[in-house]
Amino acid sequence: MKDRPHIHNLDTLEKEIYRQQLLLRDSAKQLEKDLDYFRENFIKLARNSIKKERNKEEKTSSFFEHMFKNEHVREAVTNITDRITDHAAEAVNQLIDSLFHKHK
Repeated sequence: MKDRPHIHNLDTLEKEIYRQQLLLRDSAKQLEKDLDYFRENFIKLARNSIKKERNKEEKTSSFFEHMFKNEHVREAVTNITDRITDHAAEAVNQLIDSLFHKHK
């Protein structure tokens, strides 16, 4: 903001508006360029990000260890485990009920 010229009249105001428009245009071009790069390289960037995080955590950890540290994966595994346990408990209860009903 130190480089900002002092505006004393309409002419300097118009020059400043033009200068700001040029800065806006240049920023928009740079943003568009960065967005294109991101679109073209998203998979590569994501893969490198995961690799770097994995290397930070543990150099010797396996892919599965890294996956199970993810909260969403842990929640999914917990949900699946809970469902399997519930179904197994129901099956055991039905088996016990059927065994005791036959003996009556």
